[in-house]
Amino acid sequence: MKGVLEQVAGASIEVAHQLPGRIRFDLPYAMLEPRRRAGIAHALSTEPGVTRHRFNVQARSLVIEHTGALTARTLKTLIARAPAQDPVAGPRSTRPSRRARHLA
Repeated sequence: MKGVLEQVAGASIEVAHQLPGRIRFDLPYAMLEPRRRAGIAHALSTEPGVTRHRFNVQARSLVIEHTGALTARTLKTLIARAPAQDPVAGPRSTRPSRRARHLA
């Protein structure tokens, strides 16, 4: 049953834009649930060829920067197979908010 779910999830992950070393995927809403996002983030952070990634929940997208050795198909499979896990508590961003920058 898990294989079928991976196929369905993988089929709904679409490449929105691709450049050498960078790819943006459109994700289904189910993959943007916090536990699922945490699992995808963990899978990407442990993949040697991935240099950086970021989610945009409002746009339903995931941007992945990589060394160029990874294909869209490989990344799509990695995303689809990433198990859900509990999100790690921590700072949301390393950048100050717009308001904090304005006040500085």
